[in-house]
This record gives sequence, C-alpha cells and structure tokens, in this order.
Amino acid sequence: MVVLCSKVRDINGTTIDWKVKKQINTSQISHEVTINGQTEFHNQITYSEKEYKKILSICKIEVFNTIYLEDRIIFICKKRIMS
Repeated sequence: MVVLCSKVRDINGTTIDWKVKKQINTSQISHEVTINGQTEFHNQITYSEKEYKKILSICKIEVFNTIYLEDRIIFICKKRIMS
C-alpha cells in the first residue's frame, strides 16, 4: 500500500486526520479518516482513463477535451442527444 496523501487538521478543537492510500495490486483507493480518535475507512474503486471513456461512451456522453493535472484527469464532456 502506498500513502498518496496524509493531512491533519485542527478545526475548532476537532482533530481530523485523513490518509489516502493506494493499493499496489488493485485499482482501489482507501480513505482512512480519524476524527477525535474515531476511525472510519472508505474504499473507492478507480479505473484507467480508457475504462472511464468507455463507461462515458456507453452512457452516450462524449469526451471532447481532457485536462491532465498532477494528481488527476478531468474530462470535459457533453451528452449526446438522440433525435
């Protein structure tokens, strides 16, 4: 497991510790959130760029621009209208 991000914040006396970890062999990201000593885990599935575009295409959503940032990809899309 690789830690992608780890942040600790103190907001009005509430301590929030948030860690984001990537599984090495799967396309899963794990969020570990601890608020004042209570920990919750949330798992998120990720897909490759090609898989996301295929899913969008199946939903009749066309990607007309792709923006690459350091830690994410943003698809600019439009919905195809069937006539």
